[in-house]
Amino acid sequence: RAGRADALPSQGRAARTRLKVTFQGGQVIQEETAALTFALVIEALGIERVAGLGWRMNNEPLVSSRTSLNYEQEKIGSWYVMTHSNTNHKKRILDGLAMQLGVHLRVEVIH
Repeated sequence: RAGRADALPSQGRAARTRLKVTFQGGQVIQEETAALTFALVIEALGIERVAGLGWRMNNEPLVSSRTSLNYEQEKIGSWYVMTHSNTNHKKRILDGLAMQLGVHLRVEVIH
């Protein structure tokens, strides 16, 4: 029936998801936001090593010594980590970085 307020599901944002990352030795990084978890895992992988790989997100460096004028970043020490992406994309990036660096991680998206 047309006109009913509950006729269609809301078109708002998807439910917030987080990341849980477990390293081979059992260390777990799971913060309140996927962005902070993502940045802290990159720090744990070796932020300078990751920067040296030259990965990019949104046509900007994944890890940079400069702040972006266009996208969200997390500041880790003197570095800026690009975080402007959805949680599933962050998971794929962490999986790829770990593979390239030869590190065993389990990256889970928590709903």
